[in-house]
Amino acid sequence: MSNPAALKAAALAAAKLNERLAAKGLTNVKPHSNVKLPASVQASSASSSLMRDIEVNNVPAMIRLEVTRQAFHNQLQSEFGVSVCTKGRYCEPGTSLPDNERPLYLSLWATEPESLTKAVAKLMGHTQLLPVEALLSQHL
Repeated sequence: MSNPAALKAAALAAAKLNERLAAKGLTNVKPHSNVKLPASVQASSASSSLMRDIEVNNVPAMIRLEVTRQAFHNQLQSEFGVSVCTKGRYCEPGTSLPDNERPLYLSLWATEPESLTKAVAKLMGHTQLLPVEALLSQHL
């Protein structure tokens, strides 16, 4: 069983990533004309997707482990139709990463602003980074 919103968000995320890599000359992947995407994905543009990165490197270890698990990502996807990906690299407090690396973070992708807002609110409330009420009052 597939979720069309999640499929659409994942396809848009992949397209954006390919564009970024190609712009930096880091890939020579060309779009394949023989790959058939669902009509809902073909009809959309990359500008219709929404993305939010949330750093989780410095949250308490037990919470960091919970929010980076696939089960938590699946929960956000099933509840809100948001695609979640763990990115970056964990670094101990007081240590630094190479210039080309970011501290551990979650990247959330959605096609609806309300879905992204609710998923981010759940994540922020779960990680205790911000009170949920303060997050909901913020404009994404």
